[in-house]
Amino acid sequence: MAVFLGVDFGLKRVGLALSDYQETFAVPLTIHQYRSKEYLIDYLHNLIDSRNIKKLIFGLPLNSDGTEGKKAKETIRYVDDLSHYISEPIVLWDERYSTQEAETRLSQIVQTKKKMKKHLDSIAAQIILQSYLDHHSNGFN
Repeated sequence: MAVFLGVDFGLKRVGLALSDYQETFAVPLTIHQYRSKEYLIDYLHNLIDSRNIKKLIFGLPLNSDGTEGKKAKETIRYVDDLSHYISEPIVLWDERYSTQEAETRLSQIVQTKKKMKKHLDSIAAQIILQSYLDHHSNGFN
């Protein structure tokens, strides 16, 4: 059985989330401190092997009007580089407002900004992956 990996990519932190085996819901996994491209590639390779991941869903941080800004272009460049090292398919998925939604969710249960920051990127990855799963469970491709 295989799962999908949701990725909220950033040059400081990378939030990760996993789908269940039926590909119906996403759960936050962890936050990985970004050290270098090579280190993250190795980390993802290990995660892919140990969790039987069949597809990576990278959040694409588009501007509110749908255009690509600096962060979206960084993500696209990273995914392009990553695709040379990882054989599993990588999908770019619109992540507009996922961080704001994660902040809203966390603010209801976490009292301090420090604790919120500790979980924010993995919750954003969960939101990105859940959006992808929901879209595809409704018959969209």
